[in-house]
Amino acid sequence: MIEQGTSFDGIFCANDAIAMGAIDALVAHGRSVPADVSVVGFDDLPGASIFRSLTSVRQDWALGGVLLAQKVLDLVGGRAVESHMMPVQLVARES
Repeated sequence: MIEQGTSFDGIFCANDAIAMGAIDALVAHGRSVPADVSVVGFDDLPGASIFRSLTSVRQDWALGGVLLAQKVLDLVGGRAVESHMMPVQLVARES
């Protein structure tokens, strides 16, 4: 998008690792984060706070593990598997 001259002022990435790479690429191309482009990731990895410009969506990994294990046990036990919405929290930083 940068090389094609596409105008944008925000990026939402599937995870923080991709978001950190996006920040590096933006800075390498002379774009300022968050002044020119806001970047949001997902996971709020422990290292995400080092990138002060990276806002992230935090999810409860422990709860996710419990729910996943329960679903596997349900499948193995022949029970119906229900969908669950994981609670998330927006961790707003500079972006």
